[in-house]
Amino acid sequence: MVDPAKIARHLSRAVKRDSAQLVYRVLAPNRFTVHLPQRFMDQWRYLLPQLQSEFVEHLQKQIARLELEMLPGELKVEFQTDPTLGPSRLRVETAFKRPDPKPAKLLALSGRDRGRRFALVGPVTVIGRGDVDVDLDPEQPAISRRHAQIVGPNGGFVIQDLNSLSGTFVNARPVTQGRLHHGDEINIGGVILGFSAAAGREDTGA
Repeated sequence: MVDPAKIARHLSRAVKRDSAQLVYRVLAPNRFTVHLPQRFMDQWRYLLPQLQSEFVEHLQKQIARLELEMLPGELKVEFQTDPTLGPSRLRVETAFKRPDPKPAKLLALSGRDRGRRFALVGPVTVIGRGDVDVDLDPEQPAISRRHAQIVGPNGGFVIQDLNSLSGTFVNARPVTQGRLHHGDEINIGGVILGFSAAAGREDTGA
């Protein structure tokens, strides 16, 4: 029968089996998926989170004992039901995964929306009032309905004014179109937005 001790042994073997020998170091996987029979999942369903935590701790000790390294990112153990497995069978799959980069974003530094964050995840982000991607204070008459847009991220982020009545300013300078750099402050009709580049890909303007 499958029990936690048996899973721990399979995880230990998976670390040794799937570690990658590079030129100067050996990398251990940081994602482990344990395929388990339905009976085990039913029996342990209330304790699965605790088991996951203990298996992560077990793997951390194994990786340290074997003097292996890991990619940046969290070590995870996940369980998955496999109806094809008998009550005494299990299977462990591993993977190497880097953490997903945090997207670039705008942070409202003033106005009604102060503290609000807007992720820049699409190829074009329209800023203004109403039915737009970044909907700012509708009571600000200086903000046009389609005031400006940010195009990116391929090749960097570029802000473009959309013929707004009050103009678009970056670091207090009026712009029709301009490249954005990490830490820039954008003024849209009196509302200040701070631009934060994607994690690991900050453009400092150098």
